Amino acid sequence: MLAEKLKKILYPVEVVKGPNDDWVDEKGHKMFLNSDWKVQSKSDRTGYRLDGPKWSFTKKATHKGLEHGTFPSNIIDQGYPVGAINLAGQTPIILVNDGPSMGGFIVPYTVPSASFWKLGQAKPGDRFNFVEISVEKAQALRAEQTMICSEASLVSSDKQDISIRKKQIKKIDHIKVVDFDKEKLDEKIRNKVMEKKGMKNIKVRFFN
Repeated sequence: MLAEKLKKILYPVEVVKGPNDDWVDEKGHKMFLNSDWKVQSKSDRTGYRLDGPKWSFTKKATHKGLEHGTFPSNIIDQGYPVGAINLAGQTPIILVNDGPSMGGFIVPYTVPSASFWKLGQAKPGDRFNFVEISVEKAQALRAEQTMICSEASLVSSDKQDISIRKKQIKKIDHIKVVDFDKEKLDEKIRNKVMEKKGMKNIKVRFFN
């Protein structure tokens, strides 16, 4: 029974209200937060398409100017944050890293970056349920995750290892740029410096 349940529901995924939460009525918000949402097979690197109950909307969504489009979920083109839960008609789509940066659908909720690791575990047929948190809580989760993933968290408890790591070491290796002209390989050796840039990226610089 437990194994079957784990197949159906993933970890609860945190969400922050907005930016267009005022287009969905109270009934719609309760429905979203109290329902399970199934990941469609059409999901990909641009977004996770979800199946679930029908949404309901406020008058702001149903009585609006023509420039906002015909359907309640339509809005005049706006920017989308990464993690936006984009409501296309009645289909919520969680926009991830390769998703569009703007468009004409409302975004009633946004998944904070600290919860992206949970989305990364999902496959078609799995289910999400969502838990609303504040912007401040989302920022705290991000800060906690950044601390956990820092270089300091990887330091061994061995005293000798710690003393070695405290020293600033800058190592420059050589790299060969290989092409089909094998006779000139020796001429194509350059120095490189690898630097950590932010939390996720590494910058590599080459010198002649």
